[in-house]
Formats: sequence, C-alpha cells, structure tokens
Amino acid sequence: MTDALALVLLSGLSGAVLTVIGGFIGAAIQGRREHRKWVQERRYEAFVALEKHLHRWRVIEAGTHRLAQERGVMSEDSSPDEEAVLRYRNLIREADSHSGARYDAMAGVVILGPPSVERAAQAVLRTRAGDDDSATIVRVDDALIAEMRVALGIRN
Repeated sequence: MTDALALVLLSGLSGAVLTVIGGFIGAAIQGRREHRKWVQERRYEAFVALEKHLHRWRVIEAGTHRLAQERGVMSEDSSPDEEAVLRYRNLIREADSHSGARYDAMAGVVILGPPSVERAAQAVLRTRAGDDDSATIVRVDDALIAEMRVALGIRN
C-alpha cells in the first residue's frame, strides 16, 4: 500500500513540477516575443522620424541649391535680387535649425539599430544636392528604405 501511495504522490508531484516548469518556459518565450515586438515598434517610430527628417532636409537642400544656381546668390560676379538673397538666407537659417534635429532623428536609429540601417542613413546624409547626381541620391535613399524594411521584417 505504501508503494501505491508513493506512486500516486510521485506522479501528482511530477505533474505539478512539469506544469510549473512549463509555465516558466512559456513566460520566458512570451517575454522574448513582447520584447521583439517592442523593439520593432520603436524601430518603426525611429525610422519614420528619420525619414521625415531626411525628406525635409532634401527639400531645404534642394531649395538652397536651386536658388544659388538660378539667382547667382553664391556667385561673386553676379548681383542677385534682394528677394532671392532673402529666400536663400531663410533657407540657410532653416537648414541650420534643422541640422540640430538630425541628431534627434538619428538617435533612435543608433540606439535601436540595426547597424546596417545606421550605415545606410549615414550614406544618405553624406549625399548633397548639387554635389551628387540624382541617380546617386535615389540609390542611397532606396538602399536606406530597403534596410529599414529588412529590419522591420517587411517583405517586398
């Protein structure tokens, strides 16, 4: 009778132990899933903020470059009209104030990664309207978007 009682107690106890172990394993798996989801959501937010910043930066940069070319603002031998100079100075002022936002936009990408997106973003920031041809600018912009999609697990 003691053997039968020991067998019943042992099987009940082992079932409880396995249930507790299974609970811990399930909780660990769920914790990892939630962390991955949290990282992915924060990356998405960081990538959107960076893309907005880069778009605005391109608009400012293209405007200053276009004004400088069309109106001769940067040329010493031309006398640009005052309106062009004022627009140019406003764009330069906006570019200066916007350049501080670059660090804010890049911070999330640097912290959350992955490094491939950070490298692609740095490549975009190194391109300049007027200095680089439009094909180069489009190529590095597309490469950044592709890296962001890979990081977010988005299939094309």
